[in-house]
Amino acid sequence: PITFSSPGSLMLLGEHAVLDGNQSLICAINKRIFVTLEPIENSTSIIIESSIGSYHAQIDAVDDDDRFIFLIEVIRSFVSQLKTGIHIKIDSEFSPAIGFGSSTAVTVAAYAAFYTYINGHNPNPLNLYKAVIKIIRSIQQWASGSDIAASIYGGLINYSNLSNQFPINRKLESPNIEKIDKTFPLVAVYCGYKKSTEEVIREIILDYYNSDKDHLTSVVFNEISNCVNDGINAIRKNNLHALGSAMNTQQYTMDSMGLNTPELEEICDILQKDPDIYGAKISGSGLGDCIIAVGETSLWEKELNDLSIMYEKYPLYELKIDPIGLSME
Repeated sequence: PITFSSPGSLMLLGEHAVLDGNQSLICAINKRIFVTLEPIENSTSIIIESSIGSYHAQIDAVDDDDRFIFLIEVIRSFVSQLKTGIHIKIDSEFSPAIGFGSSTAVTVAAYAAFYTYINGHNPNPLNLYKAVIKIIRSIQQWASGSDIAASIYGGLINYSNLSNQFPINRKLESPNIEKIDKTFPLVAVYCGYKKSTEEVIREIILDYYNSDKDHLTSVVFNEISNCVNDGINAIRKNNLHALGSAMNTQQYTMDSMGLNTPELEEICDILQKDPDIYGAKISGSGLGDCIIAVGETSLWEKELNDLSIMYEKYPLYELKIDPIGLSME
């Protein structure tokens, strides 16, 4: 059997503006997904086993299944080269419901496992990036590629791709991927629901673009890009207060874009008031998912009790930046 693991990811700064060629700050987190691939001799079956269910198909008839939509596209990329059946097992250290870039992490690890099984050696990281972004963009219209970079390279990454030009996906060029060798504690709090990135882009960002293109690209995206720049400079100087300030500022911008919800706002308010938290904001596209914060919370349970909210309503994850990206186990 061949096993690859890749880390989940969280966007610290740069959401949506990264779709228009701007820089972003993303990190791999210490929650990983493991994909094991094993040939089934004298068989033409494709079997997937995971916590969200199982899947069975034949090599010559790989049917659609929304639960495994990205993984099935990976299989289709290699199916003509398969000589036997394949058993794929997925183990995850986090629930796909939370986000954390789970679809991307699975796609990266699965593609690497298939590539290695067929070619006898690991894929080149840049070629892997290009293959995975092509697969993801074949399923959803927009993908900046930032979470792909985090899952492949690991660590804290200053990411941009100049071929990103919202709302068009131009011919893909090589990304700018700069690993920043710094680490700090992170907290992520899940609001209880999430909305797909593509839905949020269609409902909010595309609507904004169609009604006031110039304001979106030259003002809003520029404000977000400035936050990324401030955040990266702060990290280089080991100034977590300034990083937190950049996050709080971007949260204000995302709120003004209509990406906030009452639950996200409530979580963010609690974290931003915490003396041991430097800053907090929506992580990801918005209208659901997580609030990410830098620091270690000391007030979380007390504040929630004071507000008479069930603690279970908002699960909290204390995370670290994972310096290791894709790894053959």
